[in-house]
Amino acid sequence: MPIDPTSTGSVEMRDLVGLGGISQLASVTLGADGIIDTPVPGGYSDLILVLMARCSVAGVNDSPVIRFNNDSGGNYTAMRSIVDGTTPSLGGGITTSATGCILTRFPANGALANFYGHGQLYIPGYTNTGWVKLLTGFGGTADAVSTTGVHVLGFANVWNSTAAINRIQVMNGSFGNLTVGSQLRVYGLV
Repeated sequence: MPIDPTSTGSVEMRDLVGLGGISQLASVTLGADGIIDTPVPGGYSDLILVLMARCSVAGVNDSPVIRFNNDSGGNYTAMRSIVDGTTPSLGGGITTSATGCILTRFPANGALANFYGHGQLYIPGYTNTGWVKLLTGFGGTADAVSTTGVHVLGFANVWNSTAAINRIQVMNGSFGNLTVGSQLRVYGLV
């Protein structure tokens, strides 16, 4: 599908699939509350993950976690920056020896109905066995329609492993369920 460079509309990842450089490798949508768990084939240089989710925990928001290759050890380091409020200020922090990559902030059971957060993640060299895996990304969420309910987040995570990534799991911040309708799309870059 050709992209019109004069268009004022936005271009989504799905619009680029089939142009020769990007292939959709997986798309998982939860039909019931659960954990997203999907294999990832090799053969591409980098991965782009697009996540839309809501966490099934009490409270207004939660920070979902991603794990690679079923690794639940303390092999992850996470750094997040959060901007929200009427006078944007920077918050967040770093977590070392974590048991999963901490992603963006997503709505939870106490947020308004039908609100889902989103995050986009980039993982260069996911099959390379010569370096530790780094993923970077950004996301946005709204857990309320208010001056303090909309959040913008940026993050970087390290999985301290040189193993090729062959499986991705996404779960809530307590390592439990995401809600029905949560979705992960995995794209491979040539």
